[in-house]
Amino acid sequence: MDATQYIAMARRWWWLLIVGTLMAVGTYGVAVQIRDGRQAAPAPPPYRASATFFVDAPALTSNIDRLTQSYGAIISGRGVAERMVNNLGLQIAPEAVQSRIEVVTPPGSQLIKVTTSGATPTDAQRLIDGVAQAFLALRQEGNLPGTVTMVEVNRAQQLASVPAQNKLPTAMLVAVLGMIGAAAIVVAFEYMTDAVRDRAEAERVSGVPSLGSIPVWNIGGSAKRALAVADGSTSPVAERYRMLRTAIGLATREAPAQAILVAGGARGTGTSTTAANMAAALAQSGRRVAILDANMRMPSLHRIFGIAAGDGLSEALTNDNVTLDGIIRPTRIDGVMLIPAGAAAAQAADLLVSPRFDAIMRALRERFDAIVVDCPPVLQVTDATVLAAKCDATILVARGDHTRRSELAATVELLRPATKRVLGVVLNGDANVPGGGFFGFRVPATRRQRAGARA
Repeated sequence: MDATQYIAMARRWWWLLIVGTLMAVGTYGVAVQIRDGRQAAPAPPPYRASATFFVDAPALTSNIDRLTQSYGAIISGRGVAERMVNNLGLQIAPEAVQSRIEVVTPPGSQLIKVTTSGATPTDAQRLIDGVAQAFLALRQEGNLPGTVTMVEVNRAQQLASVPAQNKLPTAMLVAVLGMIGAAAIVVAFEYMTDAVRDRAEAERVSGVPSLGSIPVWNIGGSAKRALAVADGSTSPVAERYRMLRTAIGLATREAPAQAILVAGGARGTGTSTTAANMAAALAQSGRRVAILDANMRMPSLHRIFGIAAGDGLSEALTNDNVTLDGIIRPTRIDGVMLIPAGAAAAQAADLLVSPRFDAIMRALRERFDAIVVDCPPVLQVTDATVLAAKCDATILVARGDHTRRSELAATVELLRPATKRVLGVVLNGDANVPGGGFFGFRVPATRRQRAGARA
């Protein structure tokens, strides 16, 4: 798979890449909010005051460290907190006072470092003074061993604000990983789905040149709106069919092809729509064009051109009283004459190999500059291979995101022995090209009106 195919995939699935990225970032944001909510703790009071006590006991030199640890436990204990509540007249429980006292006794040291916190400098300072007063009074009342001296008091100071954790780099990494994950899904889906995706893939699978691609349009398949090249239309879709006409002209420059078969592998590829618009585009270049509906199983060209059903090809092949002149119908496109299929015929293939059909083709060659032939699906009935042998060239039609690669390859394999040459493949309903009223250029109304007047 080359770079152009990856670019085409990105154009087809750009929305999924964006959705995958947004979902990854959104999931990360929700996870962070849940985590922070679970780990959240009340913010500590913003002011702190501290004091340092020195413990000495010459008679207990060997156990001085244990004595220091014991005094530290007393300072952080409930007894000191209860004395502080009573002495200071605090309106909080002793447990709340204990939570605001932090005691540190470094190992191997005779120092006790006490820190108190408060909402204001006064609260923090008041608590540290209360700790010293309560502890010293409690020690004296209990006649505890050794001596304790306050050697340092630090006035209340505001805590330095802790900067919020910068989550932007992590969010960006998550976004990249989300896009990579979505891209992996796209690539896997493209490999697993056996459908022709773009013009380059249609050319690679079929093994024949790409003549062009028609954008997605006429959603719903209405026959009344299937004729885009009409009344001098300059819509993006009509211009695409004119580009197809140019490509056909270049492909037949060295060896002209008067009768061209338009064939598709299965139903729904858009062969009839392609044939009708191709005939209209050829007629707009000044040619006399006949379009022959040789699909006598499920005809549709008469609906596309807005012509009532009646006698057609099947009657001309089975009834001696029906002549070619009796079934040729003029259309609303100047220069285009339609030979409808007529009534459905179960043995259509047998009719197409008859001498009478050969005579009709000779008469059409004498009267018209170009003959466009529509046919049933190649992979379903044998009619197309019969018609391919009676035409000068064949054009394949595939439908984007619909025609399977295996179907397109099988269609070429069936037609090659019968057709004189395959001009190329047309990708109908290509979502990768602008047009159809969704994207692409717009032709101003005044220009459309002038084009219609010239037509």
